[in-house]
Amino acid sequence: FLRKDSWKYPVLIWAILVGISRIFVGVHYPADVIGGALLTLGASFVIIKFSNKLEPVVKVLFNIYNKLTKHIPILAKYSH
Repeated sequence: FLRKDSWKYPVLIWAILVGISRIFVGVHYPADVIGGALLTLGASFVIIKFSNKLEPVVKVLFNIYNKLTKHIPILAKYSH
């Protein structure tokens, strides 16, 4: 659902407002916020570009995790 165009601008505006608020309240420098935005853009590009190739790997990892939580119940406690 996040790939729909209707989500693009509200999410972008929200991210910008959060970044500005972090600077305004003094918990981050502008370079921190800009660096975080650039890292997010880069990671988003990689995920979107390679999501079709990564999907089988992610499915295998989730299957392994599900099998582990069945045999080691304490892991399920920390999965949420």
